[in-house]
Amino acid sequence: MQIQKFTWQQITKLTKKLSLKIKKDFKPEIIVAIQRGGFIPAVYLSHLLNVRDIRPLYIQRTKDERIMAKKIKPIVKYTSLLKDTYRKNVLIVDDIVGSGESIMIAKKMVTLQNPKSTKTATILVNDDNFDKTKNKPFIDYVAKRIRAWAIFPWEEN
Repeated sequence: MQIQKFTWQQITKLTKKLSLKIKKDFKPEIIVAIQRGGFIPAVYLSHLLNVRDIRPLYIQRTKDERIMAKKIKPIVKYTSLLKDTYRKNVLIVDDIVGSGESIMIAKKMVTLQNPKSTKTATILVNDDNFDKTKNKPFIDYVAKRIRAWAIFPWEEN
């Protein structure tokens, strides 16, 4: 699989593009950031969309930090922070969607709280791993589609 590195400038541009797509038809009241990758785009989107309420949702899907790390059974934490999303417009944010499993888990966890509406957003979708027929309804806003393993500027050691 190819590796594609992204710069801060590219991520800034893609996040702005993503915010414009969201602004067209959605006004989130709460942003749920899938930990860890979703934190940085979620904070930036919170400024662009004027949303002060950001909640973490811990979903671990890889065994370690290595490139193309082995996948594990998802570990989910901090769902109690989603409790007062009832009747709110909630935007779930991650940096990249590969298989779609993390964002599907997040959407399920948020939906259990009966929000007014739930939308999902990601900077990147890796089409080499993404099953469009299975996952399409779960991804509402995408800035860019790629066919590579993405390395974000905040992941470089």
